[in-house]
Amino acid sequence: MDQVHLRWKGRSAREIYHLGSRLLERGLLRPGQLAVHDRLDVALALGCGIHLPEAGLPVDRVREIVGSRHRVGVSVHSVEAAGRAAASGADYLMFGHVFSTLSKPGVHPRGLEQLSRVVQAVNVPVLAIGGITARRIPRVMETGCAGVAVLSALMDCPEPERTARQMRTCLDRRV
Repeated sequence: MDQVHLRWKGRSAREIYHLGSRLLERGLLRPGQLAVHDRLDVALALGCGIHLPEAGLPVDRVREIVGSRHRVGVSVHSVEAAGRAAASGADYLMFGHVFSTLSKPGVHPRGLEQLSRVVQAVNVPVLAIGGITARRIPRVMETGCAGVAVLSALMDCPEPERTARQMRTCLDRRV
């Protein structure tokens, strides 16, 4: 399932809420396709999913609050963190960064081998993030991960719609 992860650093809860509500009201997304990053209050107000950073709120406590009504995702950076998040009730994990990326300068990428270990260690879907391009998708999907998350590949290119379609095609070939 395609999902938009709403993360707007430095913005107020109200601003994030207004952007999310516009996406939902205009029919661009359904609540199940939207996840708000690290703002449980906004996610609840919008009736959508929540995505937690690894050092964010405890997954099990968030699960108690949202029940099964909303998806709960967690960013993880190790096999151990992935195991804890999955055991605590996460619906999916986002693992990265897999490849070098300009958004994490000077931080060594975790690589495909580590991604594969995370996928094998948990019983929830794992999405790969960090340096993902259309050309890299086939190798990423060989790890058994459920999909990819992208930011720079779309935000930093001259034709984001065309790039997104290419990536979707690469993913569809692997499913």
